[in-house]
Amino acid sequence: MATVGSLRLEPDVINVIPRKAVITVDLRDPDEQRLQAAEKLLAAFLAKTAVQEG
Repeated sequence: MATVGSLRLEPDVINVIPRKAVITVDLRDPDEQRLQAAEKLLAAFLAKTAVQEG
């Protein structure tokens, strides 16, 4: 299970595309191996997205 704990946008202004977004993600799984695999997949996705989006 994954949930977003917080989301902070900069600038935090209506009708402006944010230049930066900071989120916290809480991943949970009773199986440690699945949890570690999910963490790796999330990290890889975020790294790829950062490269693509700048």
